[in-house]
Amino acid sequence: MTLFGYTVIKQSALDNLRRVLAEEQEKSRRTLFLLQNGTLRDAPKSRVEAMNAVTKYVYINPLTAHNIGLIPPGVKTTEGFYIQLLNKPTKWILTDLMPEGTAIHTNSLWE
Repeated sequence: MTLFGYTVIKQSALDNLRRVLAEEQEKSRRTLFLLQNGTLRDAPKSRVEAMNAVTKYVYINPLTAHNIGLIPPGVKTTEGFYIQLLNKPTKWILTDLMPEGTAIHTNSLWE
């Protein structure tokens, strides 16, 4: 709708655009964090290999975590959910920002 040559946007549409922008900015911030704080490597091939991690945090794609046995079949996860193996200090943080089959090992946690 236009009024005196200006486009008029409903408040609800504007609020929706702001929400989408905030989500994309957060995604960009987290992607930048991952790129600056670790080296992209191949993910472990099994749960046993995963137990050898020595950093505080490992960022990994949820599908990869399921495939290597970090997450039991049928368990649903959400972004930011983490797994900590028994008696191991490493937290495996699940994020869709990671390509499948890769992991980033770091001692830094995103905020």
